[in-house]
Amino acid sequence: YKLVVDRHSNFKFHTSTNKSLKYRAFHWVSRFTVQKANLTIVTNQYLADIVSKWGGNPFVLQDKLPSLCLAKNTVLEGSNNLVLVSSFSDDEPIDEILNASLLLDKDTVLYITGNWNTLSKKWLNNLPPQVRLTGYLAEKEFQSLLYSVDAIIALTTQENTLLCSAYEAISLQKPLITSDTEELKSYFRTGVIFTDHSTNSIIRNINYVISNKNEITNEIGELGNILTKEWQPKFLKLVSLINKL
Repeated sequence: YKLVVDRHSNFKFHTSTNKSLKYRAFHWVSRFTVQKANLTIVTNQYLADIVSKWGGNPFVLQDKLPSLCLAKNTVLEGSNNLVLVSSFSDDEPIDEILNASLLLDKDTVLYITGNWNTLSKKWLNNLPPQVRLTGYLAEKEFQSLLYSVDAIIALTTQENTLLCSAYEAISLQKPLITSDTEELKSYFRTGVIFTDHSTNSIIRNINYVISNKNEITNEIGELGNILTKEWQPKFLKLVSLINKL
């Protein structure tokens, strides 16, 4: 058989020096599968270079913009509503976004998805009044929340990572606030608001998006059209490569 592996950006480089058995096993399997696969799909050129260095055969293809066909408009609590799409993983600046939420206007509500049970007692006992923790949502509820908010926030401290929620924001033509990493800035290159993870930067960019929502929404729509046009020929090239394996 021929083996094609879609790795996205799942390489966990930040754990490469971790001595635990779990991560040592992960990185061994990671290299082994790259070397043995006939083709490994990744999301950017940096990862493609890593795959080549390890003896693999890379192909760069970002995600196709998703079709969120289950989304329905939902009445939310605030005059302005935002959602931080989160899984509470260790590359997400949760403390920073919660600190920023303390400065939100009283009519603005921030929804945070994901497993909030990992929050520190500091926050669980003193959750900012504008924050709503949703937990993990069923797919229809999740899509409807994204569809109904005024803006989507997607943050990571890791370079060379493209975030699923960023694709979802573009697909829904929602203003997107995301991290100012080089990879995110190079792909989502117009209409997107980039922020560092300081409290002042996050709250400044949230307020900017709320004040300029209509203009940013139009720019996001244009970006969606551009990304769709660019993605299709890459995909067709991938299909051709697979057929030749």
